[in-house]
Amino acid sequence: MKKIFLAFLIVCLAGPLLFAGGNSAQNAPAPGKEPSGSIQWWSPNWDEVASKALVDSFQKEFPNIKVDLVITEWTTYKSKIITAASANNAPEITAVLISDVFPLTQVGLLYPLDDYVKQNNIDLSDYVTGALDASYVNGKLYSLPYRRDSPAMYYNADMLKAAGYDAPSAAWTDFIEMAKKVTKDGVYGIGWQLGDQTNSVTRLLGLLYTFGGAIFNDDQTKCLLDSDAAIKGLHIIVDSYKGGYASPNSIEWNNPKIRDAFGTGKIATFFAVSGEIANIQKSYPAINLKTSMVPGVNGYGVSTYNGWTNVMLKNSVNKDAAAKFICYIARPENQLALSATFPASSKALQAPKFSDPLYATFRQQVQNAKPESNYKGWAEVEPIIFSYMQKAVNGDLSVEDACKKMTADVNAVMQ
Repeated sequence: MKKIFLAFLIVCLAGPLLFAGGNSAQNAPAPGKEPSGSIQWWSPNWDEVASKALVDSFQKEFPNIKVDLVITEWTTYKSKIITAASANNAPEITAVLISDVFPLTQVGLLYPLDDYVKQNNIDLSDYVTGALDASYVNGKLYSLPYRRDSPAMYYNADMLKAAGYDAPSAAWTDFIEMAKKVTKDGVYGIGWQLGDQTNSVTRLLGLLYTFGGAIFNDDQTKCLLDSDAAIKGLHIIVDSYKGGYASPNSIEWNNPKIRDAFGTGKIATFFAVSGEIANIQKSYPAINLKTSMVPGVNGYGVSTYNGWTNVMLKNSVNKDAAAKFICYIARPENQLALSATFPASSKALQAPKFSDPLYATFRQQVQNAKPESNYKGWAEVEPIIFSYMQKAVNGDLSVEDACKKMTADVNAVMQ
């Protein structure tokens, strides 16, 4: 991740060279002219089937535009975007995390969509509250989101019932007592994805927000992870691990591993986005699966939210044709078809599947969520937080010292 961040800086410094001459990067859309030609769209591998179907339907409506679909991987998509832009071989459109939009604009990789949105009559008022906040940078619109995610809780209702609970407790103090009672005979009350950097840090951020804290001050010039809120949040994770009511395997788990642990009855609860519902139902249909909002202080707590959005690369060539496609994806029915979790469109959220109680939980949770960081140097900050979380979990540092040291190290890289 540090290499990716350094690459961002290189691109930034080399910007005038990378984006000079040759292409139509600064051309405004041509009103009334029907675009044609070939464009390239990069989409993540978990959306591959839906992306192919979307390309097929688009090309039936716009036969003069050919879409070349390229499937990306989670661990490499950012570096590939930078490499392609540096080689003057950028795709017209790529899907990125919503939190990537600000850093990518800061290094000059994205092209604003305002004129194209007006030309293609996109109804921005249809987006759910807050969905477009991260898409605007310095007053310009740089992305059109199609998916929003907010982690909530998965639980095995049979395991909780055996311990005397009909549902998880809404407050962390009571939830912890429940987790302790569930834990016995090799079964644990909680599981964490502490083997995966992004998921691990996301769990901490949700706890930080629940206890009223923030990652940075308002102008993002100072890290605040040595606050009481951060210490309380990290204690929840560390104490559950050391106290033996969180699985000891948590330190090695990512999303697939924790899903399998849950499906095979090794843990009673874990936290993830709604995309795991279909995965669990398919692989472990016998589980009495239920969902709940995350615990809080006096009632349910705050989660994080992120999601996926499509952006247009500044260094791409066929922008007018690309605009047709990026606006096509933005249609409510196409957001619904593409999103494995929750679309960003209010109309799309009226789909029948979201009335399912399992999904309704996540729809409610996203209303009580705060955004993940869009700090421009997050690619360098996140590994620092993760490193000190692991040191606290492993007992190499106290929670208080881990929060103090991670804050000092983050502040050092922010200078």
